[in-house]
Amino acid sequence: DPMSVLDNEEGEKKSKKSRHEALADKAKELSAEFIPEGSTIDRELNYLTKQWNRMISKEAYNNLTEDVNSLIRDYTRRVCNTLTAQSFTKERIENLADALVRTPNMQKIQDQKALTDYVQLYMIRLVSNSPKKS
Repeated sequence: DPMSVLDNEEGEKKSKKSRHEALADKAKELSAEFIPEGSTIDRELNYLTKQWNRMISKEAYNNLTEDVNSLIRDYTRRVCNTLTAQSFTKERIENLADALVRTPNMQKIQDQKALTDYVQLYMIRLVSNSPKKS
């Protein structure tokens, strides 16, 4: 029956989409554990950037921030394929951030604590806003 094939394809699309949505929902839920009450993810990211990014010139500051964000985006894109909403926990985010911060490029940054906190939040934001796969 050709209709059942169509229904099945729709069902598969839905389940793929719902994994990303479930992950995004879980990220939004978890963000409360990383963001102080009364603050926002963007406010915290801005604050943390100023802690770990000590570049004096505006251009160097922007370049470093963009390089770090790009590393986090690539890394998060890779790990997202292995994540489920169940496996996406506060500890998992902390472990992923620690692993990324220990890479040679990230080791050059002085304030490792602020950088790690930044990576955690940035990953949460990326996953919260992850584009739905169709």
